[in-house]
Order: sequence, then structure tokens, then C-alpha cells
Amino acid sequence: MEEYWDLHRLLPGTSLGTGDATNADGDSTIESEYDRHRRMLVQQAIYEHNAGWAAELRRYLKDMPEDVTKDTDIVQWWSKHSSIYPTLARIAMD
Repeated sequence: MEEYWDLHRLLPGTSLGTGDATNADGDSTIESEYDRHRRMLVQQAIYEHNAGWAAELRRYLKDMPEDVTKDTDIVQWWSKHSSIYPTLARIAMD
């Protein structure tokens, strides 16, 4: 659950409220809703791109794999877990 909120929390300067732009009737315009939603998605994508590796590292450190021993073939382990920790696996395999 914590991981979900880390990825979906609001960024500074964003809100879930209605838009400020209104038409003659005082209703929010469709364009302003679209623009606000688009801006939020772009900011969220930038945030997730920058925090992606950090979230992956936190998840790895939190999970601390128990199947690793001193006799474990570490290259094979990272190959097997590369879908779970893609960035860390690339670093480890380098």
C-alpha cells in the first residue's frame, strides 16, 4: 500500500480540485479539465522517472532476499530477479 501512495501522491503545485477556468455559466470548461489532467500526468511521469530507481532500491532493501547465501551464484540470482529489480540487476551485472 505504501508503494502505491509513493507512486500516486500529489506533486507540489497539483490538486484534485476543480479548475479555475470557467465559462459564462460559471461551470468548469472541458479544456481546463483536460489541461490540468495532462499537466498532472506529465509532472507525475517526471517524478516517477526520477524516483523509479530509488523506489526499486527501497523495495529491495525492504525485502532483503533470504535465498542469498555465501554459496549463491550472484550472477544467476540477479539474472533470475532482473524482472523484479531491473535497474539494480543492470548495475549488478555490469
